[in-house]
Amino acid sequence: VWAEVNLKFVQDQQIKIARRFSGGGAVYHDPGNLNLTFIETDQIMQTDKYTIQIMNFLKTLGVHVEVDERKGLTIGGFKISGSAQSIHKNRYMHHATLLFSTDLDTEKTGGKRSTFVKSVRSPVTNISAHLPASISIQHFKKALLYYFTINNPGIQDYYFTQADLEAIYRLKEQKYATASWNF
Repeated sequence: VWAEVNLKFVQDQQIKIARRFSGGGAVYHDPGNLNLTFIETDQIMQTDKYTIQIMNFLKTLGVHVEVDERKGLTIGGFKISGSAQSIHKNRYMHHATLLFSTDLDTEKTGGKRSTFVKSVRSPVTNISAHLPASISIQHFKKALLYYFTINNPGIQDYYFTQADLEAIYRLKEQKYATASWNF
């Protein structure tokens, strides 16, 4: 966080900092950025599996996407998606972001250049700017969910129970929302 985030800008703009369990570089999130997490019971990282599926989904919308050397997705050399993976408690997790209609000016202004930055900075663009027809982020989300549902047999909807929600809230308060975790 100290090397990758402009803390004064974040504080001035009242932007919250959250650290992913899977690590990876710093990413600016706003309502125009989709965050995806795929979880499987597996001890083998399948780093290409979901990247390729996201790429194929975008092709169905008429967007030509390429995979870069770091497994990020790009349009004309501009990054639209990055990912991070981890294995924890017999679960393989693949986290990915999709820049759909993110405020790219804030994303650029909030960044901090430092000799200690380990993530690779890339020029970015929004997917919405490359669609043949304008759609809302809500329509994009529904199409993405539908695509993954029909192309991955066995996927089932899961609705959190009240006990699930209470456990999630407790974990958030005790770990993921704490300064000791995020900083």
